[in-house]
Amino acid sequence: MGNMVEETPRKLMDATETLLVEKGHASVTLRDITQLAGANVAAVAYHFGSKDELVARVFRDALSEVTEAQQRAIEALPKEASLRDVISTWLSPALNPEGTPARQRKLWAVIHRGALEQAPGLVDAASSLVNDRDNALFSRLSVLLPNVPRPLLQLRHDLVLGGVSALFGRGLQGPSDLPLPSPMNAAAIVDWVVGGMSADVTQA
Repeated sequence: MGNMVEETPRKLMDATETLLVEKGHASVTLRDITQLAGANVAAVAYHFGSKDELVARVFRDALSEVTEAQQRAIEALPKEASLRDVISTWLSPALNPEGTPARQRKLWAVIHRGALEQAPGLVDAASSLVNDRDNALFSRLSVLLPNVPRPLLQLRHDLVLGGVSALFGRGLQGPSDLPLPSPMNAAAIVDWVVGGMSADVTQA
């Protein structure tokens, strides 16, 4: 009995992840989630409080998990890694989805779909993580781009994320359908990001 109770929250979260990608946050119902998870409505209230809190938890955990994975990948780069190496690693889930573990692909699909729909749970989760995420990335970028002030670095970072989401997030139907750019397109995108991140700072 104890194991079943412990498994129920994970089943509910797994079902919610799948449905957020397939239907979007506005169309997912509590009944959809409980049917897919093989649980009852009371279980959602018991473990999460409400459907909205369950969805917010899924978005928050997805952001945390993919951020930690990216941090580890960037930290694993050699100290002499170039700006291009850092950016290629940072954008790897979008530029090389087939080389990204299935679990990470699913989480990125959840995040992309939520971002396209401006899902409140995702927006709130992103705001709460803003001071903790990308530490490894910004540490590398600050060293490689010493003439770019941190606020401008953050702005350029956010613009890159917006651009990549626009390129690869639209029409997302599921983890297996993440668009796969050609090597030539991926290289061109990295060139664009390197150029934008390292552009001369305009003095007002």
